[in-house]
Amino acid sequence: MTTKTSRLADENNTLREQLTPDNKKYYEDLLLYMRTRAVLKDSAVIEQELLTILTDIIAAQQDGVAAVDYFGKQPQETADDILAEIPNHWVNMVKMVGALLAGYFLITAIPSLTLPSTPVDIGTLLLTGVYFTLAALGIVTYVGRTTYQKQHQWGRWGWVVRWLAACVLIAPGFLLTFFLKTPWRIYLPGLIGIALISILLIALAGSFWRLD
Repeated sequence: MTTKTSRLADENNTLREQLTPDNKKYYEDLLLYMRTRAVLKDSAVIEQELLTILTDIIAAQQDGVAAVDYFGKQPQETADDILAEIPNHWVNMVKMVGALLAGYFLITAIPSLTLPSTPVDIGTLLLTGVYFTLAALGIVTYVGRTTYQKQHQWGRWGWVVRWLAACVLIAPGFLLTFFLKTPWRIYLPGLIGIALISILLIALAGSFWRLD
């Protein structure tokens, strides 16, 4: 997340506290829907649009107009219209996925990089990293698609069912980690492994700082 995007998100969080409970619920559903449906969009543009909507709701609230009366009972349609006007930002998507994969590689490879007798299985790391990234994107997409759908009458069991479904979705990734072996293995002496960790940390920090 860039400095601009972070600044807009922080301003959004501060201003949101001015909303009444009903308006806050209305807006936060809209915010969740737009953020989760805009994975391929420019995050800074999305945050600017959300901030504009928020300031409009606050202005209407000061005039005694509720958000649902100002924007209507179908905020999903308004959000879809806004998202349709914002072009896809594929470079941003590639950078984000690359940063996620690099972070996963760094976390899972550290033990192997510091122990010269333990090989680093590049193939397994790559395949499991891709799987977990796709699973995460799938979960985010699901959250976006169901934000405005009527909830089934599961009561508190609904959260249990969703939690179990998420566990089932990510379980194959852990199975791949423990049982998949590929011929793409390398051995690194301890000092080289530590140096590689340092390089990866610097590269990963730079990727997240410049992510746009």
